[in-house]
Amino acid sequence: MTFADLERSLQQGVLTNLRGIVRTLLQDMDYVVAEEDKSFITDVFVEQVIVHLEKTRFFQKWIEVDFSAVELTELLQQMEHSMRRRKSTLRQRNYFNSLLHDLSLREDIPKDYLCMKKRLLQLEHLKEQQKKEKL
Repeated sequence: MTFADLERSLQQGVLTNLRGIVRTLLQDMDYVVAEEDKSFITDVFVEQVIVHLEKTRFFQKWIEVDFSAVELTELLQQMEHSMRRRKSTLRQRNYFNSLLHDLSLREDIPKDYLCMKKRLLQLEHLKEQQKKEKL
C-alpha cells in the first residue's frame, strides 16, 4: 500500500508523524542544516527520516505503508517549505530581541522560521559563553 492509497485521516497521521520526526532531527542537530534559500532535504537527511520511521512505525496503524524515496522526498520538501514560511511568535521575537540586547548586537530577525530558530540557538550559546567568561 502506498501513501496515496491511504484514507485522508491516515494520511494526516502519517504527515503529523513525519513533521514530528523532521522537527526532532532539526532540534537534535541544533538546526545546523537550516540555511536561507538552501534545502536541507538531502539523501542523507531522507535516510535519517527513514531510520526514525522504521523505529516508530511498529506502533502505528500505517505500518504497511511503503514510501518510495521520491515520494518521501517530495513530502519532506513540502514540509520544509511549510516550516520555513511559518511565522515566529511574539514571544520568540521578544526573546530574540532580548538576547540581541544582552549581547549588544544589532540584527534583524530572520524571516525564514528555521533560520530564526538556528540563530536563536546560536545567540543562546553566545550568552552562555559570555556568562562563563564573566565568572
